Parts: sequence; structure tokens; C-alpha cells
Amino acid sequence: SKLYHVQKDNFYGQISSLVWRDGWNQDPLKMPVATLDSMRTKAAVLFPHNIMSDSPTQPLVIPEDVRFGPFAGQLLVGEMDHPRIMRVMLEKVNGQFQGACTTFLDSAGLTIGNHRMVFGPDGSLWVGKSAYVWVGDQGIQRIRYNGGMPMDVLSMNVTPQGFELTFTRPVNSNLAEKATNYQFSRYYYEYRQEYGSPRMDEQLVAVEEVQISEDGKKLSIVLEDMVPGYVYDLQIDSLSSTEGVILQNRRLFYTLNNLPTTNTISKR
Repeated sequence: SKLYHVQKDNFYGQISSLVWRDGWNQDPLKMPVATLDSMRTKAAVLFPHNIMSDSPTQPLVIPEDVRFGPFAGQLLVGEMDHPRIMRVMLEKVNGQFQGACTTFLDSAGLTIGNHRMVFGPDGSLWVGKSAYVWVGDQGIQRIRYNGGMPMDVLSMNVTPQGFELTFTRPVNSNLAEKATNYQFSRYYYEYRQEYGSPRMDEQLVAVEEVQISEDGKKLSIVLEDMVPGYVYDLQIDSLSSTEGVILQNRRLFYTLNNLPTTNTISKR
């Protein structure tokens, strides 16, 4: 499952669409998969199957003018199969969107079939359910911000040597400075004719260094190497704020299409 930045004339991997191109004169079903793969625009964000999302639904921007916690401007994405709403953190690297995803709400009274979402005038998030043959639910649920500040990853941004994590609260430095607290793996998904793909070339990536900012809200993590074309899967073992509030989401997934050089990143 994936999130695309859709632009005119791009090919996103659905081969039947090619026959509508001006001057197209061949059967795309007979073309080599490698050729089709070389033509397609890569997804901005991948949602790992059986881990993050099996059937993502509507993306919705958290409005800047609605008080709904600290995540204004980021994307919420619904999920049919699980009682979950996901959060997407985008940035532009070398002029192309890419970024990370994590959970926004997981269970906590939410049911499955989360198909359509809209913010009401009072800032509440309304979630409409749909029921299909294989999965889903019926009804509408309302989600309201209670005014508290969660302990969570506000953003995950790529650097030439690794990643920068920004938190909603200052982190406990005794926990945050331990490199063993951060388990990175990477893998890619194969573009092919069969339905879906297993995680390919899955391997661990060692953490070499962790640095904490003066205000305690940013962590710079240096990895042994950075390879574009992979999903970087981060699991955080133990982390809390300086007040002892436990980190809410400990797993994040960053889709690394482009590795930045200096001044090639614009945060969203």
C-alpha cells in the first residue's frame, strides 16, 4: 500500500493506464516487468503490509486553523482492516516528496472500516465507516482533542548520514542517548505481476551515533550507511519525556527514495 504525489503524465505502475497515452501502440501486458518498473514514478510513502496498513483509505490534511494537537499540516490516512488511523510526515528531498508514517490512533475505542474522514467546525474529526464483503464496519465515530500534549515523534526527517527525530516534548537524555534504544532495519518491495510482495533484502542497519539538541526535542541519529530505494523501519525500545511521559508510538517507517545533500530538504 502506498501514497503517491500524483502529477500529470506520470506513470504510477498501473499498466492498463498506458494505453491512454498519445501515440501508444503496444500491449503493456507483454512488456517486461523491468521495463515497466523503470518507467514508473515511485511512491512518496509506503505503508508496510501486515505491519502498518493492509487497506489504506482517505488521506486528510490536519488543518492549520483547527486545534487538533501538535500535528497541524500533516496527513491522516484511514485504514479499513484495523482499528487504526495513520499519520504521515512528508518532506521534499531533491524536489520530490517522501517521508515517514506511524500510527495516529490505534484501537483506543476506534473500530475498523475507517473509510472517510472530515473535520467539523468545532475541530472534531468525524470518521465514517464502510462495510465490504471481506472487512469493514458501519457507523460514524467522533474524535476530539482533549488539550493535552502527547509524547510522540512530531517529525522524522532524513539527513545525509541518517535521520533527525523531533519530539513533542523534551526527551529523557539518559534514555535517549543510548544507541541500543534504536533498532533500524531496511527492506524494499518488489514491483511484479503477482499480488503484493514480501519484504526483500531485509537487513539490520547499525546505529553509530546519537546526538541530542540543547532543548532536548531533537535527536540526530547516524547510521552505518544510507541506501535509497528502501523502507527504513525504526523501532524505539524505551523512551520517555523529561517528566516521565512514555513515548506513544515506538515504530516509524521512512520511505527513502532520495538521499539529500546540503540544502536539498524542505520540511512540510
